[in-house]
Amino acid sequence: MIRWPADKSDGLGSTSRITQLKTCDVNTTRGSITSINVTNENSVRDYFSTAMTDCTIDIPDIRKSRTLIFLGGTAGLRIRNLTDPDYVTTLLQQTRAYFGTLGLLFRSPENQVRIIDGSEEGLSGWITTNILTGELFENNQPLQTYGVFDMGGMII
Repeated sequence: MIRWPADKSDGLGSTSRITQLKTCDVNTTRGSITSINVTNENSVRDYFSTAMTDCTIDIPDIRKSRTLIFLGGTAGLRIRNLTDPDYVTTLLQQTRAYFGTLGLLFRSPENQVRIIDGSEEGLSGWITTNILTGELFENNQPLQTYGVFDMGGMII
């Protein structure tokens, strides 16, 4: 969960003050996301509910409807999609349906819960690392940022 002030400078949020508040872990006692039984409608909710409750409890009620939520599936889902696209399609649809019940800003389900490609995954990691360490904006020297090397986990 990340937060940035609502103040604006030149019409843009002040990205240099983005802070990570906490991480919210999903219920992995039954395995990775690809172990969810998609024939059981409650499986997706059971998988995500602890993390979503943990994260959303810290969002003031007045701001929940303006709080965006995203899920980007990475290598594990990319690989599973090659071998079982029907499963992955159902899993994404059920995840979108569950996220739609959370009371958060979720207007574009197809874009907010999807499989991202490796380039987007890498770029997201680089941006996140360099914003949270302050290198990208606070020091204002984009060519002197941290590199990111993700060995991956690809849990299937």
